[in-house]
Amino acid sequence: MVGEPGVGKDAIAAQLHKMSPRRHGLLRKVGCPALRVGDFDAFLPPTGREGEAGTTVLLNEIDQLHYTCQARLLELLAAADGMPHGRDRKAWVATTSGQELESEVRAGRFREDLYYRIRAVSLRLPPLRLRREDISVLTNFLLTKYAAIFGRPKPSLSARTLRVL
Repeated sequence: MVGEPGVGKDAIAAQLHKMSPRRHGLLRKVGCPALRVGDFDAFLPPTGREGEAGTTVLLNEIDQLHYTCQARLLELLAAADGMPHGRDRKAWVATTSGQELESEVRAGRFREDLYYRIRAVSLRLPPLRLRREDISVLTNFLLTKYAAIFGRPKPSLSARTLRVL
């Protein structure tokens, strides 16, 4: 998934995991900017560990993954290719990025071979300022959610307030 900070990449990844056949497995979020080569064996190789079948590994901000770490990730993904696909595969890998990876590849900051391995499905998430029609739907959702959390009646907003939003 590609989008500016704050567009909801994590929320959409969590929802996709929740709607997938792996919904009963773990969703493990890993922040790529802080990863170093030695960290990869600690979070979960895509080949999986015993007892962790059905895990989805979300690599956040993969565009900020150190170049040497990209090589290690590529090794892990290549090792996972020998595993069964579909429901039996130990882990699925999803990524988020604040930058278009194609431009990062052209600039030499992201490995082309890794890019082609992870780009199977790419979702581009536009910022809310480019989808104003979603503001009233999102406002209604949030008002309903937080009214339930705090045990309060859902407030109603005037047409004028919605226009301001």
